[in-house]
Amino acid sequence: MRHGNAEHNAQSDSARQLTRQGIAECEIMAQVLAPNKSLIRKIIASPYIRAQQSAQVMSDALGGLAIETSELITPDIPSAFAVRELEALVSDGALLVSHLPLVSSMVSLLVDGHSQASYPFVTASCAHLNGEYWSEGGLSLQQFFHP
Repeated sequence: MRHGNAEHNAQSDSARQLTRQGIAECEIMAQVLAPNKSLIRKIIASPYIRAQQSAQVMSDALGGLAIETSELITPDIPSAFAVRELEALVSDGALLVSHLPLVSSMVSLLVDGHSQASYPFVTASCAHLNGEYWSEGGLSLQQFFHP
């Protein structure tokens, strides 16, 4: 999942907060995901404020899921590194809350086997991936949700 809409004026990129629109987008996405919430065991979020706030909205709406913070899903992390390092963390069903370009390149890598495809992540979009192997080309795209 990409974080919700965030303000543009902040001291740093990591300090950008969700706007009212961003909160509403996350609330809509939580409603969309609610029928499948049994598949989500935890939320893993980037440490950036907007991702943490998005994760909290999702957690609150989906029954208080635990939120873990990971430096592995910040915007500039290489997707191949993130995929390799996150394997153990996501094995039991996780909602990742991250940023562009990482979310798009990770989906491309996991589904297509390379990070060149472009998936249309608007703010608060979410891709549902499934498969036996968390590896390059090892998953399939089940659904793509937009708020």
